[in-house]
Amino acid sequence: MILGTREFIDRVIALVDKSGQRYDLLKKTGVVMTANPELVVNMVGIEYKKTPKDIVTTGERKNEARNVAIYIIRKHCELSNREIAEMFGGLKESAISKVVKRMEQKLRINKELERRINKLVSNVKA
Repeated sequence: MILGTREFIDRVIALVDKSGQRYDLLKKTGVVMTANPELVVNMVGIEYKKTPKDIVTTGERKNEARNVAIYIIRKHCELSNREIAEMFGGLKESAISKVVKRMEQKLRINKELERRINKLVSNVKA
């Protein structure tokens, strides 16, 4: 298991890749930790005072908790856009991509949101 910041883990993986091992093998053996999507939804629900059902059910488009959960799951879980879309009430795969893109834009200007997401990520990967 590799513990540390995302940058540190990426550096270690790059070194391992140079030695002939593959990142896929590292993931399969549990060396690279990924977050559990259900745990992400639960933790985001606690942070935003919403139920997991409120987060995964389709509805209001500007549901920040839902967007944060989608963003974290896409970035830190080993799920495809299709799998995430199914988890969130049958959204289209392109909707997942759009949410992630919008969240990346928001994170560039909203440092409080960035801190909040980093806190959530550290909690779900602990």
